[in-house]
Amino acid sequence: MAAKDKAISRASPSRIKTSGTKSSRLKRFEEELERSEERYRTIFDLVPVAVYTCDADGIIQEYNGRAVELWGGEPGQNGEKPRFCGSYKIYYPDGRYMPHKECPMARVLRGEKLKHSRQNHRRNQFPF
Repeated sequence: MAAKDKAISRASPSRIKTSGTKSSRLKRFEEELERSEERYRTIFDLVPVAVYTCDADGIIQEYNGRAVELWGGEPGQNGEKPRFCGSYKIYYPDGRYMPHKECPMARVLRGEKLKHSRQNHRRNQFPF
């Protein structure tokens, strides 16, 4: 008997039923995950504040409409992947320029714990 035939002959009805049960469990899990993702997306899109996410390298992955309003446009219009923040420039409250690599998102991604801080953002005024 070929190895393939042996594997088929070993498939008992109870194993097949178990496999079907796992499949239905997996389907229910996937449906619940989809509902959870829809709830997340709704909250993410509807909150009245700017929200965005970055990957571990600081590349912006997702953002909502309020973030686009704050930034003055979609990030990455210059063909580059924006890192840490979609604003053209960021300033400390005292008016000093804040390099993107020093913004709160960059600092958190480096593992720093932050106190509440405030920044001023300059909108993207030029498509570069």
